[in-house]
Amino acid sequence: MWTSTTLAGAAVAMTALLTTSVATPAGADPTRQEPARVALADGTGDVWVIGPGEDDWDPFGERATIDTVAGTARHRAHAVTASLAFLDLRRVQSKDFDVRIRTGAGTYRAIVSTDSEHPEGRHRLIDRSESRVACPGLAHDIDYTADTVRVRVPRSCLGAPPWVRVALSAYLFRIWDTLSDNPHDDGPEATLTERLPHE
Repeated sequence: MWTSTTLAGAAVAMTALLTTSVATPAGADPTRQEPARVALADGTGDVWVIGPGEDDWDPFGERATIDTVAGTARHRAHAVTASLAFLDLRRVQSKDFDVRIRTGAGTYRAIVSTDSEHPEGRHRLIDRSESRVACPGLAHDIDYTADTVRVRVPRSCLGAPPWVRVALSAYLFRIWDTLSDNPHDDGPEATLTERLPHE
């Protein structure tokens, strides 16, 4: 079930959920680009770790609950929608699921945060200066059974841009370090997609 900032936003988000779920066919190009949509396939075992005060990420080398296996981003008529699929998403420790969106006018981040008290997640939209952006209709859905996280950001919250570039990431926070993975590549930090014009 989508968690939204407004009931109206939740209804629209549910419609988006029912119409945007697309799997990557077997044997398909891992990065398939369409005019308003990109689908990403990611191998497992490419989680990274960084400790407090460190500058460089190191390979984690172990199975982790934020190991991503796929992602999608779509620039629809009324919203940017994104999804992340995981190898084994679990209700453990604090996590952030991050959708970075760049437009011609600015950069935004839709962040879904979970912890032991809020496994269903809480969301927010921030701008480049880390200031919170009011965004009625911002919504997310976490499905631990399906190992997926979905996020919906209304285009009105982004200034109704003609195009967007999107980067998807997941982070798990432990007392002694932070783990990271993304579906774009095998590196620790996600790179932005090409421009996605809206449908």
